[in-house]
Amino acid sequence: MKQFGSLSSSLVVLFAIALTGSAAQAAAQNLLANGTFDAGVSPWQPVNENITVVYRTDVGNDLSGGSGPGSMEVQFRFWNGTSGGAQQEIDVEEGTVYEFSGAYFSPSDDNVSQGVRVYARWLDETGQTVSFDQITDFPPLVEDQWALLSGTVTVPAGIQRANIQVAVQNPASTSETRPGIAYFDDLWLAPVGQLSAVERLFVPAAASTPGSGGTFWTTSAWISNVSGSRVVVRGAALLQGQANDDAVASPTEIGSVEPGGYLRIDDVYHALGADNATGGLFLEMTAEREPPYSRLVSVTTYTSTPNQSGAGAYGQGIPATGPGSDGEVVCPGVNDRGSHRTNVGVLNTSDRVISVKVTIVDSMGVQVGSETWQMQPFEQRQQRVTTLGGTGLDGSTASFRLLSAEGSFLAYSSVVDNQTGDAVYIAGN
Repeated sequence: MKQFGSLSSSLVVLFAIALTGSAAQAAAQNLLANGTFDAGVSPWQPVNENITVVYRTDVGNDLSGGSGPGSMEVQFRFWNGTSGGAQQEIDVEEGTVYEFSGAYFSPSDDNVSQGVRVYARWLDETGQTVSFDQITDFPPLVEDQWALLSGTVTVPAGIQRANIQVAVQNPASTSETRPGIAYFDDLWLAPVGQLSAVERLFVPAAASTPGSGGTFWTTSAWISNVSGSRVVVRGAALLQGQANDDAVASPTEIGSVEPGGYLRIDDVYHALGADNATGGLFLEMTAEREPPYSRLVSVTTYTSTPNQSGAGAYGQGIPATGPGSDGEVVCPGVNDRGSHRTNVGVLNTSDRVISVKVTIVDSMGVQVGSETWQMQPFEQRQQRVTTLGGTGLDGSTASFRLLSAEGSFLAYSSVVDNQTGDAVYIAGN
């Protein structure tokens, strides 16, 4: 397959796999970004220097409706009987009652934690804390198994911003050195009575366009409903080389899938009115929240072109995922020498302008090319590695590092066979 750069002769409760900023504030959805921790911990941040936040890929909420592996580990190293944890800042409405739910795991080994709790810190217009409220009381501590957290809180008058904090409680001690530890997963916050579950996923590369050599590339979406509710599917084409925040804010309904059912959307770009275009794909799934689903669907996509010499097609699958990384990822196996060529691409999965440094390193560890891409909100970009200075490469590596203080991205490479046009998709990790 001539992956997309060669198209022009060279190509959750559903707790947010979510966006940041205004796009995350639509009605009837989780206000906490990335509550399922399927692809990192951003935008959750440690409250102070006594706290370490770790992304855990090996453990996650295994209760009914839980999202499974992927969680946030909080380690608290301060022993005066207080609590500390990780937080994120969100918009709130004064006088509104919000409900919280989530799950935690407290390991018994080398752990001094006495409990967990959730706070709301109310902020003034300068971002300073005015006051705080507990959203959850201390539940009886459950060790070595996942347990639920829940509670409600009312926003005080005059407040429009809040820091939501999940925290570990430590004992008072003058000799303790071990941290208090808890894992958190499937964190949800929404106004009482607005109980729809919303899952947001991204596909970093998609197309509906003619390519070189008589090819025509289309992307199909394959969607399995893993919840017990009917799911409505909406989407937006994230077109290459431009801002796409308006499209993400108003996705187009393109289908629905019954509980436990399956939906195939052929040429999804065409269904979204994006003919003769390449870029990325945004999918938004909405369902009722009863019971509290933390995952609604499993989605992959298939981008292919008809086989010009016979039946069938050439193509490759690209999974739909959460918003990706806020740090650095790498793609091994870059090959642009004789029999193969390689394209690299980035999708900005945030509503921020971001800068991503793309670096190509040869098999000896020598940097052979580098470029910084400034990308508009939800912009997709792809280039062949030769345009970055990577020529004659075999067994090399592409790395992608976010230079901006905010935002997130997905990155990939696609190694294309020059004889058949087939390709291997490599997700940055």
